[in-house]
Amino acid sequence: MQPSAEEVIAVARSFRNVVIEGPPGTGKTYLLDEIAQDWQARTGRELGGDARGKWAITLHPSTSYEDFIGGLRADEDGFTYRPGFLQQRVKDALEDPHKDFLVLLDELNRANVPRVLGDAMLTIEASKRLRYEEQREAWGGGLTVTLPSGDVDLGVEEIDGFGIPDNLYILATMNTTDRSVAGLDSALRRRFAFVRLPPMGAADMAQDIEALYGTAIRAAIEPSAQTLSVLNDDLLQPVLGADHVLGHSYLFDAANALDGTRGGDGGAELAVLAEELRTGTTGGRTILEAFWVEVGKSTSVKRNQVDLSKRGRQNPAEGSAHFFLGPQLPAGATTRPVTVEYNSTTYTGSELKYYGGDRANLTWRLNLNGTAGTENIGDLGWTAIRLHALVFLRVGSDHYVMRSLPLSAIAQLSAWGTADQVPASNRQFGRLTLHQAVPEPTPTALRRAWQYALLPQLIDLIAAQGAEALLVSGDRASFLLARGDLTEAQRTAAEVAGTRLDDHLRALGLQVRADGTGLSRTLVVDQAPPHEQPPAPVRAAPEPDAEPNGGDQA
Repeated sequence: MQPSAEEVIAVARSFRNVVIEGPPGTGKTYLLDEIAQDWQARTGRELGGDARGKWAITLHPSTSYEDFIGGLRADEDGFTYRPGFLQQRVKDALEDPHKDFLVLLDELNRANVPRVLGDAMLTIEASKRLRYEEQREAWGGGLTVTLPSGDVDLGVEEIDGFGIPDNLYILATMNTTDRSVAGLDSALRRRFAFVRLPPMGAADMAQDIEALYGTAIRAAIEPSAQTLSVLNDDLLQPVLGADHVLGHSYLFDAANALDGTRGGDGGAELAVLAEELRTGTTGGRTILEAFWVEVGKSTSVKRNQVDLSKRGRQNPAEGSAHFFLGPQLPAGATTRPVTVEYNSTTYTGSELKYYGGDRANLTWRLNLNGTAGTENIGDLGWTAIRLHALVFLRVGSDHYVMRSLPLSAIAQLSAWGTADQVPASNRQFGRLTLHQAVPEPTPTALRRAWQYALLPQLIDLIAAQGAEALLVSGDRASFLLARGDLTEAQRTAAEVAGTRLDDHLRALGLQVRADGTGLSRTLVVDQAPPHEQPPAPVRAAPEPDAEPNGGDQA
């Protein structure tokens, strides 16, 4: 179970120095952001430094005492004393005793920390911190040390030497997977509290993704979340150890990319739509017909006008207008009210309208300006209407369920029916076929997360332990059998986890295979063999035509 920001804040208040440790991708950066956001609400004290920008430093093997604390630096006049990162942040904190300051030391274990801190290590301990005395309105108590570099000016008259105030909190991160760096010695460890961040389990991951992105994206991510959780729990942890597991943050990144309202590829929404087209139902209601239209920038912020027919063609059978209007429009009628549902909210008052007259464009448009209480569907604007592909599922007379997809989804929509039946403008549109199996889309963002993030890290983890056979289906069983420290139940669970990973990757059109022989043998991520890949959608070519004046302009 992952610790909450509230819990880490409480630990920091007690120890003043906290190391947040765990494998890559377990959410260390995200937790730090939550801590900064929640600090004032939890402590009642305003933050003057939020562990970002000048309040953060990434340590590395060449980080020196002079970089971190301070020292003499050569310049054109000889040598000049220059304060280092921590000394500058200490001075900032001393100047404002009624605020708290968070300092981030990223990748703590990549540096030689005792050498970087030097004798200043004595001053970071919680019991040795300088304290602000309200009655005297001055800093006092605590421990100060004389630095070997000479004079130190912290800007506070009553402090002689170097000390750290108790309103400065040191938050450090540590990658426990990286064995190429030295561990922390006991003198340093006793001055820090350690908070471990394990990977999230599948259930918690799915719950959080649903809260952030909705049920459709949860459904798309959940198979990957379950595969990752089983891989960690049943194969990596028992065979390689608790530090050699994969973090969950890559799947959260994929969820964000899948979210069409945030500029993603709309894969999750497409997966839901595929099932609706197959069953011919949505939310327990029969879909009478289904179609989609491409929307440009739109001319009206309030109306979100969607162009439905070519300029000068008053016939509602032209362009995509016939999807909405059909052949039964009463003679002379120029408007028709429609009800549109979006994200489980029903908006009434939108309308189909014919713009005639001498100064009009002589075209049919859909004005998405319906309301639901105080909400207006037009407020969705750039989020879900303009520069999107809108899918309409008719469930009643002039009653539609609307789905919003990014323009990149048009290729998939075109493959699920007939595209551009009657030319209207440069905007594409098409009818979707009901009651037949449609090729289920593989979300591009999810495939990328495995291909370019999770699998390369997995290969590195396994290769560092000489356990490449775990990812080769033909070698896995014999490798596990040779591990005498595993019980039969553990070997069986590990084999099942490996097979589950193989199957999940095939569903994404991917595989891990061995390449080369002997000492040159390596593992590579590759496309699955052609017969195992899901069929690729074919995009119908749009017919060229002129863009009408007005409507949804490009």
